[in-house]
Amino acid sequence: MDNKEFYHNEDLPLCLAPWHALTVNWNGNIKPDVHAKMVLGNIKEDSLDDIYKSKQFADLTNRMKQREWPDGCKRCKDKEDISGRSRRTYFWDTLPLALRTNISLSNKLSYLDINTSNKCNLKCIHCNGEVSTSWIKDEKKLNRDHINHNEVRYQHLTEDDIDRLFNCDAINEIDTIALRGGEPLDEPLNLYIINKLEQLGIIGNIVLDISTNLSILNDKLLNAFSKFKRCLLYISIEGIGERYQYIRGGNNFTFADLENNLKIIKQLDNVEICYAITLMNLNITTIPEIHEWLNTQDLSRSLVSFSNVVARPEYLRADILPNKLKKQTLERIQNIPKELVWPKDSIDIGAGGLYDTGLSDVINILKKDTENPQLIKQLKQYLTNLDTLRDTNWKQTFPEFI
Repeated sequence: MDNKEFYHNEDLPLCLAPWHALTVNWNGNIKPDVHAKMVLGNIKEDSLDDIYKSKQFADLTNRMKQREWPDGCKRCKDKEDISGRSRRTYFWDTLPLALRTNISLSNKLSYLDINTSNKCNLKCIHCNGEVSTSWIKDEKKLNRDHINHNEVRYQHLTEDDIDRLFNCDAINEIDTIALRGGEPLDEPLNLYIINKLEQLGIIGNIVLDISTNLSILNDKLLNAFSKFKRCLLYISIEGIGERYQYIRGGNNFTFADLENNLKIIKQLDNVEICYAITLMNLNITTIPEIHEWLNTQDLSRSLVSFSNVVARPEYLRADILPNKLKKQTLERIQNIPKELVWPKDSIDIGAGGLYDTGLSDVINILKKDTENPQLIKQLKQYLTNLDTLRDTNWKQTFPEFI
């Protein structure tokens, strides 16, 4: 079904996440979603029952009913200003149909997002030292203004935190558990979570959602995928070849390495892949090349998404590109299909039908008259500073900015 009619319907709450989703961060903070800034409590001190009874939760849900944007939801608003999509629209698209069409405004935890740690082996150009331990050394040298430097350190949940989190009746109603990081396939605690779900006897009812760079294949985790109702891997593809390696933070994991790991993943029966392209000004011009590569892959069990965009830092935003460059890119993507066929064996209600890859939103970005030479100047300085730290050469990799 087309859910866009719900995004701006004044008779519906602004976002469904507060009633049906929660994120637990590596420091224990509980939020309505991974992109939200407001904190509803901390799993080291509060149970989920405490959260649902709290004043913060009541205030948040009241604002959602009134369709008011809380300050802590600014990241979603910024993303929608760029492309029209965000985590808010994601929930309108993907929560179980009954929750999207029969709005009861009662708590039913359907989607639990757990960031077990910020341990990550890559240092992607659009990431930072709060989210990736590999970034910490560079982050301290760059000293960027938009980073909370008190959070630039290794952080992780404990087994006791997971036990406390799962000691709640709401856990038994979960439809999807999302494991993030850091890099979730490189975090041993995620196996403890999976074992916990098996002990509770609910693992077969749950869809496992993992956002991964696929640079590390943990056999114990891979073998556990078959125990879930379905495993959906969102695999980050921010470019191909040398551009992929620059954006992903160096030559310790190449695009050829990624292709090899993809071959292994595709041999697993219970796994559905989504090639997730996070759009920024460093890769939006190469969508034709990415599309050409995607055509070499078997998409019968895979999805493609161009829906996520970088909103911060602003100098990485796709819509600040020179209008001339945007126009050239727009001409090159005209013949790329905006819709693809959803894998027929998917458990999603859209299986076998057409779905929007997000390319329509890309076209809207490229049509914007929002070029910003000052931010492009900041981008070039950022890349120059990174080159000094990482022995790379942005002018060689991104010649369109010279």
